[in-house]
Amino acid sequence: MLLCLSSDQIEISTAVAMLVLTAGLVYYAKKTIDYAKATIEEGKKDRRKDAIENKLEKIYSPIFDILRKAKFDTTRYARKDSVDEYLVFDREFKEIHRRLAVFGHYLPTDELRKFAITLEKFRRKEYPRIIYGKSSTEYEYLFYEADIGLDYEYFRKERDRLAKELEELTKL
Repeated sequence: MLLCLSSDQIEISTAVAMLVLTAGLVYYAKKTIDYAKATIEEGKKDRRKDAIENKLEKIYSPIFDILRKAKFDTTRYARKDSVDEYLVFDREFKEIHRRLAVFGHYLPTDELRKFAITLEKFRRKEYPRIIYGKSSTEYEYLFYEADIGLDYEYFRKERDRLAKELEELTKL
């Protein structure tokens, strides 16, 4: 048995089919856009995570560790006049300068400038260099709390803040 449709019925059937097809395309387009948006957000998150890891690994953690040892390492107490002093060995002093030269762009300009001024006092001989060891070319740098304490606190707080942010970014 043949089914005969009137032209009105054919137009209605075509319109319904087009509506269903259009709804499917809109749904597919929305899902594609949502996927692209999620991919872009994940990429931003990954780039932020990588940037934080680089900051921590290249400058904040190493400099903080040097300053922490300079202040709290008990093996250095015999060479210091007070526990409020920071005793930095020549190799550590050079490592700080190397990291600032290579990775200083990770620091805010004001913090970099202030820290560089503190370190520069030794170049201008405002403080004595203390000779240690067998070689007269090896030095210890004695910083006072008033000079470098704020830098120590900055590196400590910023390292802790970045570590917390990194932890948040890596949570599932």
